[in-house]
Amino acid sequence: MFSIYILTHNEEIDIADCIQSALLSDDVVVVDSLSTDRTIDIAQQYPVRVVQHAFESHGQQRTWMLESIPPKHDWVYILEADERMTPALFQECLQAIQGDRYVGYYVAERVMFLGQWIRRSTQYPATSSGC
Repeated sequence: MFSIYILTHNEEIDIADCIQSALLSDDVVVVDSLSTDRTIDIAQQYPVRVVQHAFESHGQQRTWMLESIPPKHDWVYILEADERMTPALFQECLQAIQGDRYVGYYVAERVMFLGQWIRRSTQYPATSSGC
């Protein structure tokens, strides 16, 4: 198993769907950057840990959460609130963390727009890979 951390700031539109997708894990942590909307209220309706920390930069926020919030598991997957953990990705991650072959794992995103997958954008068609 692995922990899932979700980064948020004013994500009331996306946070419920994101958390629901992440609940495949038994350790979900919402790391909120002092939202002023209903993000925290919505997150607290789920069996997740909610922690707030002022945002400085993406890198600093990720470093802070990894150093300050103890995960339940050795591996952590970081989601943004507008991303989703699919069952297939969850299973792929479970397989990847078995043994000591990998020290990290890169996942290519599938960018969706109006319900359609934009096939040749940003990181796609790069594939997931261990490192």
